[in-house]
Amino acid sequence: MEPGARRKALLESGREAAEEKERPAPQGAPTAARLAVEMARFAGRIDASAGAAVHGRAGREKARKAAARLTESMEALLAALALAPAHVGRVKRAECDPVAWQAFLADYLRPEQPPLEMSYRTLKRLADEQGWTIPGSSRALKRRLEREVHPAAVVLARQGPAAVARMRPAQIRARGSLRALEAVNADGHVFDVFVKWPDGNEARPVLVAWQDIHSGKILSWRLDRTENTDGYRLSFADLLRDYGIP
Repeated sequence: MEPGARRKALLESGREAAEEKERPAPQGAPTAARLAVEMARFAGRIDASAGAAVHGRAGREKARKAAARLTESMEALLAALALAPAHVGRVKRAECDPVAWQAFLADYLRPEQPPLEMSYRTLKRLADEQGWTIPGSSRALKRRLEREVHPAAVVLARQGPAAVARMRPAQIRARGSLRALEAVNADGHVFDVFVKWPDGNEARPVLVAWQDIHSGKILSWRLDRTENTDGYRLSFADLLRDYGIP
């Protein structure tokens, strides 16, 4: 078969396969539409390679080799298209009375954290009394809960704000964008040793220090018996005297 006819046959086969697989594929699988676009792109590159070739035997040979390589790539795309899954998964959902669904949420999303199976048994007992329509298993309720209620909302209702805060990733402070003395911070530290003060009392001293955030250098510090306002004010005055206003 001539290269041009072979290319047209491959492209036509790809279009037919794309039409047969027009249903959505699972996430992450090569979709028919994407593969069809790639085949059309390869076909355009073949035509561009042939049109850009110079006249003469050497130019025609170069264009023929380029077209052969791209045609092989189209065959690989057709093979991937033929293997692309067409299964769309579950489409039918179990019926659940809106009032029953709200009753399930009210029972499950509470600080007592009842198990899902227990909430389903409670719902089933209420449904028998009230005549509600509910799914036949707790798994259907679990799938709907995961589909319609945000995980953070579930954690907030069952475990509280502190548990929601733990779901967030830890923040890492970057110092690369700062300059020296652009930002400073202060903190206190109690030493694990006892010292004798001038008045004869023995106690553990407290260090109050100011630090440059960019470099981590300790800029000023004071020692005292407790961590108090005077220690911070005096140590900050030392910082202003030696380094200026941050």
